[in-house]
Amino acid sequence: MIQGRLTAVAVVAWLCVSVLTASPVGAEWFADIFVGASKPTSEDVKIREISPGLDLRYKDVDFDTSITYGGRFGKYFDGLPWLGVSADVMSFSPNISQQTSVQHASTGTVAATTLPPIDLSSTVVSIDLMLRLPLLSTTDIPHGRLQPYVLGGPAFFFTDARDRGNFLPRHQSELDVAAGYNVGGGVAWQFDKTLGIFGEYRYSHVNHEFDFHNFGARVPVETDLNTHHILIGISAKF
Repeated sequence: MIQGRLTAVAVVAWLCVSVLTASPVGAEWFADIFVGASKPTSEDVKIREISPGLDLRYKDVDFDTSITYGGRFGKYFDGLPWLGVSADVMSFSPNISQQTSVQHASTGTVAATTLPPIDLSSTVVSIDLMLRLPLLSTTDIPHGRLQPYVLGGPAFFFTDARDRGNFLPRHQSELDVAAGYNVGGGVAWQFDKTLGIFGEYRYSHVNHEFDFHNFGARVPVETDLNTHHILIGISAKF
C-alpha cells in the first residue's frame, strides 16, 4: 500500500517535470493562485463486509460544501499561443456530516437510518491541457486582454478519510490515492502583460475506496467523489 502511494507520487512528479520542460523552448509562462468553493454531488456510499456476509449501501449521501484553494504553474507555447499546459494542485474538504440516509443491506432489508460522519480532506494534482481564445489584443498585450479558456486532464486524488463513529476502534484514518480527471473553463482578464485575474468553473471526478477495520476485520468503504468548483484567482505571466 505504501509502496503504491509512493509510486503514484513519483509518477505525478515525473509527469509535471516532463510536460513543463517539453519543447518548444519559446513559451509564455504563468503562475496562478486561486480560492473558491466546492460542492460535491450526492453519491452512494458502500460499506462492504461490515460484518461477515453483510454489505451496506447508503443512498444519495450528501457531502459538505467546502473552501477550495490551490495554484498552478504552466506555459502557453509561442508557436501555438492558444495552446498551453499546466501542473495544478487543489485542496478541498468534502466531509460527510452525520445524516439520515436510506440503507440497503445485502440481506434485502431497506431502512432509513443514521450514517455517522466521515471527515474527508482531498488534495488533487493534475496535468491539464489549456486552450484559450485571445480577444481584445493590443500591442502591449498581443495574446488578448480578454481570454476565455477551457482546460482538462488526468488527475491524482490524495484523499484522507477519518471515521467518526461507523467502526471500532473509533477515529480511524485512511489515505487513498486514486486516479481521476479534472475539466473546466473560465475567463481571464489581463490588466497588463504580466498581471491578470480570472474566474473559473471546474468539475472533478474520482472513485475512492478506503480500507477501515471493524473489530479487526477489513471493511472497505467505496464512493464516487464528483465535485463542482467555482474559483477566482490572480495570474502572473512572465
